[in-house]
Amino acid sequence: MAAPDAAVRALLGSVGLQGLGAKFAAHGIDDDTLYLLDDGDLREIGIGDDTRRRILAALETSAPDDECPLCMEKSVEVRVTCSHTFCAKCLTAWRLKTPAGEETPCPTCRRPVLAVQKLRPRRPRTEAPELLRLRARAEAAEARAAALETADKARSAGLARVLQDSHRVRVSLAAAEADAAANDQDVF
Repeated sequence: MAAPDAAVRALLGSVGLQGLGAKFAAHGIDDDTLYLLDDGDLREIGIGDDTRRRILAALETSAPDDECPLCMEKSVEVRVTCSHTFCAKCLTAWRLKTPAGEETPCPTCRRPVLAVQKLRPRRPRTEAPELLRLRARAEAAEARAAALETADKARSAGLARVLQDSHRVRVSLAAAEADAAANDQDVF
């Protein structure tokens, strides 16, 4: 089971629900699918009413904006330490303006930019439930395929051993028959 991504940990921490990180990870909820969740998705994975409301409220207030605050284009590609998002081109240009040896401040809140996380493109909100179901089905199919492959390998190895034993017996029989014929004796 994979550990929850940074955005999942931050969101759950903001509402005091860090313990749900493993449950989210077990259901394939990562930074890509987090902001696509709705009430039905949370109910489907067994999250209670009050907890669902807290998570959904936190999602509404923390969802990343698709628009870069510097160039106003719909091209958000990176998230900085304080969770503000920008397009990579604008953030690079901003960082180049920082004098050497100084920490780059966030263009929005001026807190130090200690890390930059590359974001994956967001998908439309309507795909979340189907995405979760498809991911679960794909993982189950992969597990079944791996089990079948292991069983096939075991059957193939067993068949190969049987064929080898059969060949050895036939060679031994042929050699015994040849010896018997040479000595003019009955084999049986």
